[in-house]
Amino acid sequence: MTKAVICCGQQSDLSEVATLMATHNCGVIPVTNENGKLVGIITDRDICLILAESGSDIIGYQVENCMKTDLHTCHPEDNVNMALKTMQTAKVKRLPVVDQNHIIKGIISLNDILFFTQSNEALETAAVIPTNNVLKVMLEIYRSAVSYATMNNS
Repeated sequence: MTKAVICCGQQSDLSEVATLMATHNCGVIPVTNENGKLVGIITDRDICLILAESGSDIIGYQVENCMKTDLHTCHPEDNVNMALKTMQTAKVKRLPVVDQNHIIKGIISLNDILFFTQSNEALETAAVIPTNNVLKVMLEIYRSAVSYATMNNS
């Protein structure tokens, strides 16, 4: 899971959001209101579609004009299987993780889960990893990724 989530506002300029995506190597940015509540999501695909429509210029377009507001989310305490089922049903690869007030706490991706299950360390410890909630699995994914990266950079 990505815990340090980069967010934007509804009035953000699409060119700025595209720059954020490039800078932070991410394909999705949650859209929050002034209180930090998740109100939408914008993907690199959304921006590409606007570029295709406009001809080549996204200057002047605001996020609110093309963000998705039909949100699919999960909560830190949700069962991972429930999060995977939501991804499958909604046909999305990423789910914002929100608290009870709809404040974003992170994003869990299908790639996070796949990386976790395919790493050697994860396979060895899979039987003892708590899978009852998303937050615990995301922590294990992060730990496994750091361990894996450390082993491969040595």
